[in-house]
Amino acid sequence: MSKIYTKTGDQGETSLLGGKRVPKNHPQIEAYGTIDELNTCLGLICCEMIKWDNLKNSALNLECLQHWLFDLGSLLATEKKDHEKYKLNPITLEQVQFLEKQIDGMNEQVLPLRQFILPFGCEVSCRIHLARTVARRAERCMLSIKDSCPSNSIEFINRLSDFLFVLARFCNAKMGVKEICWEKKKLL
Repeated sequence: MSKIYTKTGDQGETSLLGGKRVPKNHPQIEAYGTIDELNTCLGLICCEMIKWDNLKNSALNLECLQHWLFDLGSLLATEKKDHEKYKLNPITLEQVQFLEKQIDGMNEQVLPLRQFILPFGCEVSCRIHLARTVARRAERCMLSIKDSCPSNSIEFINRLSDFLFVLARFCNAKMGVKEICWEKKKLL
Protein backbone atom coordinates (compact mmCIF):
# COMPACT_ATOMS: atom_id res chain seq x y z
CA MET A 1 0.00 0.00 0.00
CA SER A 2 2.15 2.87 -1.22
CA LYS A 3 -0.47 5.55 -1.81
CA ILE A 4 -3.11 6.24 0.84
CA TYR A 5 -5.36 8.49 -1.19
CA THR A 6 -6.62 7.28 -4.55
CA LYS A 7 -9.37 9.85 -5.21
CA THR A 8 -11.57 6.98 -6.45
CA GLY A 9 -13.99 7.56 -3.59
CA ASP A 10 -14.44 11.28 -4.09
CA GLN A 11 -17.87 10.79 -5.68
CA GLY A 12 -19.26 8.68 -2.80
CA GLU A 13 -18.43 5.22 -4.06
CA THR A 14 -15.90 2.64 -2.96
CA SER A 15 -14.80 -0.80 -4.09
CA LEU A 16 -15.34 -4.14 -2.48
CA LEU A 17 -12.44 -6.58 -2.59
CA GLY A 18 -12.73 -7.86 -6.14
CA GLY A 19 -13.50 -4.48 -7.66
CA LYS A 20 -17.28 -4.18 -7.46
CA ARG A 21 -18.18 -0.49 -6.95
CA VAL A 22 -20.86 0.35 -4.37
CA PRO A 23 -22.04 3.54 -2.64
CA LYS A 24 -20.20 4.31 0.59
CA ASN A 25 -23.49 4.05 2.47
CA HIS A 26 -24.21 0.56 1.09
CA PRO A 27 -25.29 -1.88 3.86
CA GLN A 28 -22.21 -4.02 3.26
CA ILE A 29 -19.95 -0.98 3.81
CA GLU A 30 -21.93 -0.10 6.96
CA ALA A 31 -21.38 -3.64 8.25
CA TYR A 32 -17.62 -3.82 7.79
CA GLY A 33 -17.22 -0.17 8.80
CA THR A 34 -18.94 -0.95 12.10
CA ILE A 35 -16.68 -3.98 12.56
CA ASP A 36 -13.71 -1.64 12.04
CA GLU A 37 -15.14 0.74 14.66
CA LEU A 38 -15.55 -2.17 17.08
CA ASN A 39 -11.97 -3.26 16.44
CA THR A 40 -10.80 0.26 17.27
CA CYS A 41 -12.80 0.16 20.50
CA LEU A 42 -11.01 -3.07 21.45
CA GLY A 43 -7.69 -1.35 20.81
CA LEU A 44 -8.65 1.43 23.23
CA ILE A 45 -9.64 -1.16 25.82
CA CYS A 46 -6.29 -2.96 25.43
CA CYS A 47 -4.45 0.35 25.96
CA GLU A 48 -6.15 0.69 29.32
CA MET A 49 -5.94 -3.00 30.32
CA ILE A 50 -2.19 -3.30 29.90
CA LYS A 51 -1.76 -0.69 32.65
CA TRP A 52 -3.09 -3.19 35.22
CA ASP A 53 -1.34 -6.44 36.11
CA ASN A 54 -4.63 -8.15 36.95
CA LEU A 55 -6.05 -7.39 33.46
CA LYS A 56 -3.05 -8.06 31.18
CA ASN A 57 -4.19 -11.60 30.28
CA SER A 58 -7.57 -10.24 29.21
CA ALA A 59 -5.76 -7.78 26.93
CA LEU A 60 -4.11 -10.73 25.16
CA ASN A 61 -7.53 -12.23 24.44
CA LEU A 62 -8.70 -8.92 23.04
CA GLU A 63 -5.69 -8.71 20.75
CA CYS A 64 -6.63 -12.13 19.35
CA LEU A 65 -10.21 -10.93 18.90
CA GLN A 66 -8.91 -7.89 17.01
CA HIS A 67 -7.29 -10.21 14.45
CA TRP A 68 -10.54 -12.14 14.12
CA LEU A 69 -12.50 -8.91 13.65
CA PHE A 70 -10.08 -7.93 10.91
CA ASP A 71 -10.79 -11.31 9.28
CA LEU A 72 -14.53 -10.67 9.61
CA GLY A 73 -14.20 -7.19 8.14
CA SER A 74 -12.29 -8.64 5.17
CA LEU A 75 -15.03 -11.21 4.62
CA LEU A 76 -17.73 -8.55 4.78
CA ALA A 77 -15.76 -6.34 2.34
CA THR A 78 -15.80 -9.12 -0.24
CA GLU A 79 -18.62 -10.64 -2.20
CA LYS A 80 -19.46 -13.99 -0.63
CA LYS A 81 -18.73 -15.84 -3.87
CA ASP A 82 -15.13 -14.55 -3.75
CA HIS A 83 -14.22 -15.60 -0.19
CA GLU A 84 -12.38 -18.75 -1.28
CA LYS A 85 -10.85 -17.04 -4.32
CA TYR A 86 -9.07 -14.56 -2.04
CA LYS A 87 -8.25 -17.22 0.60
CA LEU A 88 -9.83 -15.18 3.38
CA ASN A 89 -9.76 -16.56 6.91
CA PRO A 90 -13.23 -17.87 7.79
CA ILE A 91 -15.07 -17.29 11.04
CA THR A 92 -15.27 -20.74 12.60
CA LEU A 93 -17.50 -22.50 15.05
CA GLU A 94 -14.36 -22.95 17.21
CA GLN A 95 -14.07 -19.17 17.51
CA VAL A 96 -17.68 -18.96 18.69
CA GLN A 97 -16.98 -21.76 21.18
CA PHE A 98 -13.82 -19.97 22.39
CA LEU A 99 -15.95 -16.95 23.28
CA GLU A 100 -18.47 -19.16 25.07
CA LYS A 101 -15.68 -20.77 27.11
CA GLN A 102 -14.30 -17.33 28.02
CA ILE A 103 -17.78 -16.13 29.01
CA ASP A 104 -18.33 -19.17 31.23
CA GLY A 105 -14.93 -18.77 32.89
CA MET A 106 -15.40 -15.08 33.67
CA ASN A 107 -19.01 -15.56 34.74
CA GLU A 108 -17.84 -17.94 37.47
CA GLN A 109 -15.75 -15.11 38.92
CA VAL A 110 -18.47 -12.47 39.23
CA LEU A 111 -21.55 -12.24 41.42
CA PRO A 112 -24.73 -13.68 39.93
CA LEU A 113 -26.75 -11.11 38.03
CA ARG A 114 -30.20 -10.60 39.54
CA GLN A 115 -31.23 -7.37 37.80
CA PHE A 116 -30.12 -4.97 35.12
CA ILE A 117 -26.93 -3.02 35.76
CA LEU A 118 -25.83 0.35 34.48
CA PRO A 119 -22.93 0.49 32.03
CA PHE A 120 -20.68 1.91 34.71
CA GLY A 121 -17.58 1.13 36.71
CA CYS A 122 -13.86 1.51 36.25
CA GLU A 123 -12.64 3.18 33.06
CA VAL A 124 -11.81 -0.08 31.30
CA SER A 125 -15.26 -1.46 32.10
CA CYS A 126 -16.93 1.64 30.67
CA ARG A 127 -14.85 1.32 27.49
CA ILE A 128 -15.93 -2.32 27.24
CA HIS A 129 -19.60 -1.38 27.61
CA LEU A 130 -19.17 1.09 24.77
CA ALA A 131 -17.58 -1.63 22.63
CA ARG A 132 -20.49 -3.93 23.51
CA THR A 133 -22.97 -1.41 22.10
CA VAL A 134 -20.91 -1.12 18.91
CA ALA A 135 -20.91 -4.93 18.65
CA ARG A 136 -24.71 -4.93 18.91
CA ARG A 137 -24.90 -2.30 16.14
CA ALA A 138 -22.52 -4.39 14.01
CA GLU A 139 -24.84 -7.35 14.51
CA ARG A 140 -27.83 -5.27 13.34
CA CYS A 141 -25.86 -4.14 10.28
CA MET A 142 -24.92 -7.72 9.50
CA LEU A 143 -28.52 -8.84 9.82
CA SER A 144 -29.47 -6.32 7.14
CA ILE A 145 -27.18 -8.24 4.73
CA LYS A 146 -27.72 -11.67 6.27
CA ASP A 147 -27.50 -13.53 2.95
CA SER A 148 -24.11 -11.94 2.26
CA CYS A 149 -22.66 -12.77 5.68
CA PRO A 150 -20.13 -15.56 5.98
CA SER A 151 -20.93 -18.71 7.94
CA ASN A 152 -20.75 -18.38 11.74
CA SER A 153 -20.30 -14.60 11.56
CA ILE A 154 -23.64 -13.56 13.06
CA GLU A 155 -23.23 -16.10 15.86
CA PHE A 156 -19.67 -14.84 16.41
CA ILE A 157 -20.63 -11.18 16.69
CA ASN A 158 -23.60 -12.04 18.91
CA ARG A 159 -21.37 -14.04 21.25
CA LEU A 160 -18.74 -11.29 21.15
CA SER A 161 -21.24 -8.77 22.51
CA ASP A 162 -22.13 -11.24 25.29
CA PHE A 163 -18.42 -11.72 25.96
CA LEU A 164 -17.94 -7.96 26.25
CA PHE A 165 -20.82 -7.65 28.71
CA VAL A 166 -19.32 -10.30 30.97
CA LEU A 167 -15.81 -8.90 30.49
CA ALA A 168 -17.01 -5.49 31.71
CA ARG A 169 -18.43 -7.12 34.84
CA PHE A 170 -15.25 -9.19 35.28
CA CYS A 171 -13.07 -6.06 35.06
CA ASN A 172 -15.17 -4.23 37.62
CA ALA A 173 -14.80 -7.21 39.95
CA LYS A 174 -11.03 -7.39 39.39
CA MET A 175 -10.71 -3.66 40.05
CA GLY A 176 -12.93 -3.80 43.15
CA VAL A 177 -15.60 -1.54 41.67
CA LYS A 178 -19.19 -2.19 42.73
CA GLU A 179 -21.78 -2.45 39.97
CA ILE A 180 -24.77 -0.11 40.07
CA CYS A 181 -28.14 -1.77 39.62
CA TRP A 182 -30.75 -0.01 37.52
CA GLU A 183 -33.71 1.37 39.41
CA LYS A 184 -36.36 3.99 38.84
CA LYS A 185 -35.11 7.34 40.05
CA LYS A 186 -36.94 10.54 40.80
CA LEU A 187 -35.58 13.88 39.75
CA LEU A 188 -33.06 15.30 42.18
